[in-house]
Amino acid sequence: MGWGGFMHIFRKSEQGGMVLEAALILPMFVGFIVALIVCIQIAVADMALRSAVSESTKVLAAGLYPAEVLYQQGKEAFDQTALASGGQQVMDALQNLREKAAQAGEFIDSVEAYIPDPVVGLLAWVRQTGEYGVDEAKDAASAALRDAMKPIVYSFADKRILKKERFRVSGVTLPSLTNRERAYLGFEVTYDYPLAVPFFSRTLVLKKKALERVWLGA
Repeated sequence: MGWGGFMHIFRKSEQGGMVLEAALILPMFVGFIVALIVCIQIAVADMALRSAVSESTKVLAAGLYPAEVLYQQGKEAFDQTALASGGQQVMDALQNLREKAAQAGEFIDSVEAYIPDPVVGLLAWVRQTGEYGVDEAKDAASAALRDAMKPIVYSFADKRILKKERFRVSGVTLPSLTNRERAYLGFEVTYDYPLAVPFFSRTLVLKKKALERVWLGA
């Protein structure tokens, strides 16, 4: 075999080695890019989940006491009439007060016009379970309560990032509106994030928790 034949074989061997290296490196590079994208998506979902639970807790904690004041006013009004037959009517009265204030344009003198709808929904549960004893308060994180709080907390979430079917309220701390030592509102939420990685199927559970002291007036 002459020198030219040897060089031809060497070049073919070198080309084959380059193809083999490319075949080994390319999947690793693609996998790295996919993993990087997934990490970014997880970070975005994590921040969105943190924002949802934090904002919902802050807004609800700030608006719960004014709603309670209106509840007491409505209850007193209903107690003086023959229509006083239950807490649900008082909650309906609270909603009517807000609607009348909005229709009359009394946005400055009527605090009910500023109370968000989620606060009204939360108040119903606080009235039902939040003012019992310590032992009963431990049962506040029941399945029914968590299911009821899900749409309230999720209303503060970024719907473009967090899907409702993957969003869950896993824990609820209801405040007492009469005992300042137990005047804390808290939510614990979880989010199931499926890892979209080739040949790897798992679900990552993101969890966030927030606790805020409820304002009970001066």
